[in-house]
Amino acid sequence: MARCRLRVKAAALQEAFTGFFADHHAFLLQRMLTRVDVIDADVEALDAGIEQQVESFTSAVERLAEIPGVNPVAALVILSEIGVDMSRFPTSGHLVS
Repeated sequence: MARCRLRVKAAALQEAFTGFFADHHAFLLQRMLTRVDVIDADVEALDAGIEQQVESFTSAVERLAEIPGVNPVAALVILSEIGVDMSRFPTSGHLVS
């Protein structure tokens, strides 16, 4: 695939494709993967905490999720923005505005 002047760099191209992976690369990669694992664990803990906090809103989430285009996550966002007490909105027009 090398054309013109790249043909003289065939050895460099081959090395670029095969790469060079030394011990220090393995060390750095292991550190990065450890950080990813820690972040994944944090995300799981946050998800569990969120699920615990929204348990009392299960019926409202299910009703909102019946709306086409509204999944449970979108339903939770809607509830977090407007709440479940609709008495603060005198009319449906006030709610949608």
